[in-house]
Amino acid sequence: MPICWFPPSEFSPNAHSSKLSLPSSPSTEFLPKIDKTGSWLAYLGRIKTAEFLLRIGIIQSDLDALCKFCNESPESIDHLLYFCQPVWDTWTNILSWWGMQWAPPATFASLLHWWKTGIVKPKHKIIWESIPFAVIWTVWNTRNKLVFENKTVDWMETTDLIKARVAFWVTSNKDGSVYTMDDIMFRLHSIMKSG
Repeated sequence: MPICWFPPSEFSPNAHSSKLSLPSSPSTEFLPKIDKTGSWLAYLGRIKTAEFLLRIGIIQSDLDALCKFCNESPESIDHLLYFCQPVWDTWTNILSWWGMQWAPPATFASLLHWWKTGIVKPKHKIIWESIPFAVIWTVWNTRNKLVFENKTVDWMETTDLIKARVAFWVTSNKDGSVYTMDDIMFRLHSIMKSG
């Protein structure tokens, strides 16, 4: 299993937003616009987490601004989409699905920057570039179901849902039609090894 190292980064979304082009990458045109928009807003630090709502006075208590997944840290974008332990484990499981171990970047934005500049074979790029969109969209929707519908979270099910979204999005695109959903969900590591 390859190990990826991420150099320390002083990455700032505002300073580098023109270099990322996260939602407009030609290989991600097939992704649902809502998913790309949500991912872009997360990258820019614009999704309305509990920490943000506390800062502007909508939430009155520090306790109400805690992460709904772990109830240990304020619900910032970095925490909610990256550092919260079950979310971190989800990213790790997804990278393991890809066949990687990782030494992670310092922030959520630098993770997305690394992902965009990651070295993958051109024929696998369609899969690779859809993964962060699927993770962000699924984690955000899982959080909202927990907050607004009081749904419990099964993180293995959440990880499987991410894989299913990636598989569906990729196989629905003409560039991903060489793959089946089963190939992507259950045989991804074999696809990667085959070239």
